[in-house]
Amino acid sequence: MGTRKIDPQPLIFDHAAQFFTVTDPNFAEMVDLWLKNGLVRQWHGTVGELEAGGHFDPLPSLPPRYIGASGMRPLAESILSETSMVNVVRPCWVSKLEPYNGMWYLSEKGKPCGHFDAIVIAHNGKCANRLLASSGLPLIAGQMKRLDLSSIWSLLAAFEDPLPVPSTGSAIPFEGAFVKGIDSLSWMANNTTKLFGPQSSGPHCWTFFSTAAYGKKNKVPQESIPSTTGEKVKEDMLEGVEIALGLQKNSLKRPFYSRLQL
Repeated sequence: MGTRKIDPQPLIFDHAAQFFTVTDPNFAEMVDLWLKNGLVRQWHGTVGELEAGGHFDPLPSLPPRYIGASGMRPLAESILSETSMVNVVRPCWVSKLEPYNGMWYLSEKGKPCGHFDAIVIAHNGKCANRLLASSGLPLIAGQMKRLDLSSIWSLLAAFEDPLPVPSTGSAIPFEGAFVKGIDSLSWMANNTTKLFGPQSSGPHCWTFFSTAAYGKKNKVPQESIPSTTGEKVKEDMLEGVEIALGLQKNSLKRPFYSRLQL
């Protein structure tokens, strides 16, 4: 769950998880509590599938889709604030982990970071492999290397005006769409209308996702994206938006703000 807020306007983007659904009864009880506390709400905006040329098919509204009331990240932060079981330490870089007597001992360049019953590695493959390679547990390290990770580009783009739809001449008929048949684009969503309603004024903040195949073909170190690669990916994804909406090439107005993440 990630939300970026760009001041001073502010511009707000959900750049990771876009929404969630509920099928488990126990989870449903938790979501009901979040609804009561105003942390989440149902996303009533139209979501569907979009094909090249602007052909859009809405998806059923059931099961309901939920979003964070102020973006997805505040929901995660609220969960953290309600527990005494979690202690977040920032900044903290773990460079080595070692198993000893049923515990995990973590350290940063020789400096102890504590010992724990269990660890969760939520990181990209390269860093995870580096940590586990020196753990003394070759079977776990080997299992990690067999994981198939997806690299997906996320483009955050803010436009002064609504995106056009030439086939109808009216506003885009959706707030979120799974894009089909376009290599550089798999999802697009208007954060502004999603969070503040279709009548909201001001800039339109869109989140675009690439396909996993495109991400794999254009993979670079995520912590240091070369400017040439970043510009190419941005242009490819914006061209994908044009194709998806049925716009002429280079007719889409440029976003006044954009940011890429891998």
